[in-house]
Amino acid sequence: MRILQDIGRSKKTLHAKLFIYMLILTALLLLAIFAGLFSVGTLDNTQKEIHDTLDLQMEFLCQDIEDYFLTLAVTGVQLSEDVTELIEDYLENQHITLNDLNNSEADINAVQEALFEPLKQKLLQTDCSGAFIMLDATVNSKIEGAQHSKSGLYLQISGFEFPDTSILLFRGNSQISKHHGVMPHRKWRLEFDAALFPNYDEVISGAKLPLESSYKITDLFILPGTSEEALLVAVPLIGENGMVYGICGFEISQSYFKIEHAQPTKLSHLACIMAKDEGGKIDLSKGLNCGVSGGYYLEPTGELLYNNSESGLLTFEGDQLSYVGVIKKVKLCQQSDDFLLAIMIPRSDYASEVTDNIVQIAIFIALLLFFGIICCLYFTHKFLSPILSGLKSMKGGNFNDIEKTNVPEIDDLFDFLAKKDREHEAELRQLEDKNRDVENEYAKAQTKIAQLADKKSDQIDMDIYKMFLKNLHTLTPREREIFDYYLQGKNAKEIHAHIGVSENTVKFHNKNIYSKLGVSSRKQLLQYAKLMSKQEDETLKD
Repeated sequence: MRILQDIGRSKKTLHAKLFIYMLILTALLLLAIFAGLFSVGTLDNTQKEIHDTLDLQMEFLCQDIEDYFLTLAVTGVQLSEDVTELIEDYLENQHITLNDLNNSEADINAVQEALFEPLKQKLLQTDCSGAFIMLDATVNSKIEGAQHSKSGLYLQISGFEFPDTSILLFRGNSQISKHHGVMPHRKWRLEFDAALFPNYDEVISGAKLPLESSYKITDLFILPGTSEEALLVAVPLIGENGMVYGICGFEISQSYFKIEHAQPTKLSHLACIMAKDEGGKIDLSKGLNCGVSGGYYLEPTGELLYNNSESGLLTFEGDQLSYVGVIKKVKLCQQSDDFLLAIMIPRSDYASEVTDNIVQIAIFIALLLFFGIICCLYFTHKFLSPILSGLKSMKGGNFNDIEKTNVPEIDDLFDFLAKKDREHEAELRQLEDKNRDVENEYAKAQTKIAQLADKKSDQIDMDIYKMFLKNLHTLTPREREIFDYYLQGKNAKEIHAHIGVSENTVKFHNKNIYSKLGVSSRKQLLQYAKLMSKQEDETLKD
């Protein structure tokens, strides 16, 4: 049975050890999975995914911008050729030169009349916010600043954010525009101010054939009298004889660019910028920007300084917000500086995506660990339950009810222990039979000894009795009181209740009483007291 008890005491240890071993195995498997995820880059998948998404978005944006400005350039060349032909036809029919248009209101109005409808149609056919024709002539060369005053037409799209778009006259003859159903802009002027026209001198000085090599994308500027930012695709008007009549082209305003080039993407708050490359810095006041189609974005402002980061993405640090993204340089025309395209998202969005990915991985690992622990508990219980049940049955003596564990070594052990236990029980029964007679004889002897002891205890030692009588007067009042209670047949508990002292105090007095009277027990005390009373009664009778 001791063997069974030792095995029974190892129940928790066996269960705990098996569970720990299985848990370690589960942890090793999770570690292997974690290492596998790390080796294939799953843990930093969000960073790579954002990087790849921005790279792909950059390809779309770059292709979109290049195609867009190439289309504007081709359309601008066509407009230049058409306008030049109309101007030369008029000059030829009137037998005048370009210089003859100066100070000739009639001729300038006639040219504008001839150019108005073609310019309007070209504007409606082209994806832009405005179209213009600027002639190197003025209606009054004698006014102050006349060298910068240029005649021509400038039409703008109004309400291009809605289906019911309309056209306004920004520069040119208002009577002619009204005749063609176009109302003047609230900031309308008759002529251009070439001093305010971006890169005007560069376009004129670089004018040459073919036109494809002489058009220019101008710097960003604020349209005179408004708060709208825009840049122009400017193409020179060059005749067959090399005569430069002026320039023409198209306007791309910030508002139009924001709508026209909004990017379809799954990234929220995406910002796209097109600006001049200033080496490690982007001046947003000199560039156009757009965001997400069908959504909104946090429009960057001021200056952004960019540099590489560990994730492979660029970091953009602004006055108020920080971004991460990618950049790419593009050449949109031969006569203009390189442009820088940048696609970025707020760093807070990036950090949130990375954090979400880490949380998802943590949850995934936690679920795997939880599942592993559940499996460990289940299989540990499944494996140990028959063994522990068998031990419990053996400890209870139910050897016939022991279930098989299906583990040969354990089943053999249980069979061996059951056999040993049966042999041990048989030996115990034999010993019990042999000892039963000895126990009976021992009981008889004990009975006789007790009887002799009682008989001897009933005998009174006269010497002790004399000491009893002699020392009775030495008892204190309290001891005498307790002595009297004993004579009345009360025990220590009852005496304690009567005199109001603790049992320990009664026992203390008992010890003193026994010591003074020379007795060793209450029984002996009562015997001597009874004999004393008997003698006193006999004395009274005499």
